Amino acid sequence: MTEATLLSQVPALTDALRSAIESVPSAEALAPPSDGLSLLDIKNDLLLSYLQNCVLFILFKFRNQGSSDKPEGDAQEPSYDQIVKTLVSLRLYLEKGVRPLESRLKYQVDKLLLTASEASTQPISLLNDRPAKAHKRPSSASGASAEYADDDDEPKAPDPVTVSDLAHRPNLSAFSRPLRR
Repeated sequence: MTEATLLSQVPALTDALRSAIESVPSAEALAPPSDGLSLLDIKNDLLLSYLQNCVLFILFKFRNQGSSDKPEGDAQEPSYDQIVKTLVSLRLYLEKGVRPLESRLKYQVDKLLLTASEASTQPISLLNDRPAKAHKRPSSASGASAEYADDDDEPKAPDPVTVSDLAHRPNLSAFSRPLRR
């Protein structure tokens, strides 16, 4: 290239750099949140790293499939063993670290949603007016439960939610973050 063509491209390059600088997020936006990292952030970062390493592994395989001997790469280029070790460690983090945490949270969120939906369908006054339910066991001598003794064909209305039902609600402290002092 001649000097004249390089000088003619400089204004276009400076404009491109200015627009790229404007689109770069600020340092505050890139900083981790002050209240800690969420499980979703960690999972997304791990999955992204895993996918990037999978692509690197595939590129490494394509680049070296034609040669039968070991490739002579740069010192900064990762080796096959390093890529495989990174993939294994990321997969381990995802399976042994993130998945159990997700299952615990899923169970507690499901219980919380179930309790909230049951509580919202029943009036609040019924929660305080009814005494706690006593669990009835069918007597073994009679062989039949009191529920089947009625000859009514009418379906019974479901019992309203009682205080004893809400005693087994999810542990809400598991959803709150500890306060720093």
